[in-house]
Amino acid sequence: MMIDYENSEDFDFLQKEEIRKGIIKNLDVSVYAKPEIPFNIMRQLRKGLESGYDLSKYVYLGIEILPEIRKSFEHNILLDSYIIAGYDGEQLVAIRHALEKNIYINPYLNIYYHGSCIEEIALGLEHNIDVTPYADVKYTWRKMREIRLGIEHRVDISKYSSSLYSYWQMREIRLGLEKGLDVDYYSSLMYTAKEMKKRRMCLECQIKLHAEADSWNIICDDDYEIKISPDGLRAYFNWHCRRPIKDVSELETILNKNGIVYGIDKGALYL
Repeated sequence: MMIDYENSEDFDFLQKEEIRKGIIKNLDVSVYAKPEIPFNIMRQLRKGLESGYDLSKYVYLGIEILPEIRKSFEHNILLDSYIIAGYDGEQLVAIRHALEKNIYINPYLNIYYHGSCIEEIALGLEHNIDVTPYADVKYTWRKMREIRLGIEHRVDISKYSSSLYSYWQMREIRLGLEKGLDVDYYSSLMYTAKEMKKRRMCLECQIKLHAEADSWNIICDDDYEIKISPDGLRAYFNWHCRRPIKDVSELETILNKNGIVYGIDKGALYL
């Protein structure tokens, strides 16, 4: 007997829409055309039938897990053992993504991890690094990420792997290590992440200035010293002779002789 779902008062508009889509695709809508099944679960059952899978026996799992069951079937992955173990929908998403990439995540799983933590562990395994330093429930996923990035960039993660640090503090220490800075200058827990950033940037500026100073062209003479910047746009003149300068033109001659012709602060020469 044909059931007139369109005019039935047992279904709301959204349920009828899911039934209509199933009928158009010649699906056996009787699998999900039941008033007690919400429209969003009907949708998952319909999409399952479109892919050739009857998911009706998983209806009791609810809308959080049912989509993952459907997607796992489409990729020939079984999530039953993880569902029985009690993993929720967010965790199952991360587990499914790992299994789709053939990542052996099982030894590192913990029911207390958020899905994002599982994703960080999977990323580490995908990049062929040892995830044991951060595969620990004491870390949030953001802290896991900072430790993972530190391992990937081959820095000393022991400098910031304490769970007492906020992930922002961890980030500032990691960035310093990647720049080759002495992070002991600012890695104390007494500093906030904002203060750590200021100190890190200060160290970076000092290194930059030292490196720049080392590359300046220095011209020395018995009476004077000239420092010319690497880009040739700045020059500093230092007269260290006790002999008094006879005339400012003497200094201009020295500068011109060394290729310094434009942009001379003549007022300073008179000081």
